[in-house]
Amino acid sequence: MTMRQISAAREAGALAELPFALSTRVGVCLFGGDVAGAASLVEEADALAEATDGRIVPPYGELTVAAFRGRDDEFTRSVATRAEEFRRDGEGMGLTLSLWATALLRNGLARYDDALEAAEQASEDPYELWFSNFALVELIEAAARTGRDDRAQEALEILSMSTGASGTPWALGVEARSRALLARGGDAEKLYRGAIDRLEPTLLRVDLARARLLYGEWLRRERRRLDAREQLRIAYDFFADSGMEAFAERARVELRATGEHARTRTAIHPGPAHPAGGPDLTPRGPRTHQPRDRRATLHQSEHGRIPPSEGVPEARREVAGRSSPAASRRHAVRITSAASGKRCRGSGQPCSWSRARRASSTRELIPSFANT
Repeated sequence: MTMRQISAAREAGALAELPFALSTRVGVCLFGGDVAGAASLVEEADALAEATDGRIVPPYGELTVAAFRGRDDEFTRSVATRAEEFRRDGEGMGLTLSLWATALLRNGLARYDDALEAAEQASEDPYELWFSNFALVELIEAAARTGRDDRAQEALEILSMSTGASGTPWALGVEARSRALLARGGDAEKLYRGAIDRLEPTLLRVDLARARLLYGEWLRRERRRLDAREQLRIAYDFFADSGMEAFAERARVELRATGEHARTRTAIHPGPAHPAGGPDLTPRGPRTHQPRDRRATLHQSEHGRIPPSEGVPEARREVAGRSSPAASRRHAVRITSAASGKRCRGSGQPCSWSRARRASSTRELIPSFANT
């Protein structure tokens, strides 16, 4: 659907519509594991804004791409700048997105206290329709990893209202994965396996890989090292191939704890196509280049730690109740569909992401489990 929206905007030369279509597609690429494709669409949207001397969509794609990449310094610089812009423009939704993206990144870095802090702030209003559900997912994982099971259970009850109403494989898979974090013994294993089974047929490869990562971590703690290796190896291969550096490192550290070193690889690149689309999540052969060892920067206190709350919740409260001013076009120029030759890897088509509430793309955007 977002593909059709992009094509229609290009063919019509609709400069006011194309940036929305591009930015909407970014989220589809990110949750499908195509971080590089999402980044190329952000660049194209930025080029359009520069060529027309104006920006009509907020820079949500820039923040989410940086968070999925897992580069803390890059993300911290970006969120510091954008939070001020969101405050100035009355973008409360942008501040919520910033906090959700912070929580996702911190969970990838295994900095669970920081992730919990950001997720708590992002989910202050659990009935916000766009990004609060995503924040609840990060909150449950962070709270479970820091021993705050009561808080995780509260968030799970709120999340389940949305996922239960939706009933999609993605929603139910993420709910099962979240429940597994609070379960014990055979109940936990059943939930992890159920989450994987539900997510396997979907295009949402990142959530599938995260389910395998959590399952592998649980198996290792149950001293089932051989079983853990299988899940962790698949998760590591996916994250490394997708360019999700923080989650790849987290999986590599866990894999090493089982007694196995991560396979070396030549480069970060997509694996064979899965029948449902997206990078493959089945075991593959050896590679020949290993990502640099980032444990010292990912798991030590001297990592450039900036509290996720700095500047963002204050701005969020400041703009509460205010509506974002409508953006407008001042200049019109001709930009053909050849303005960007970049395409999502594997599909040969453009991809992108945004908050634009457009009926033609709401179901594919994934802003809320209930809408998928």
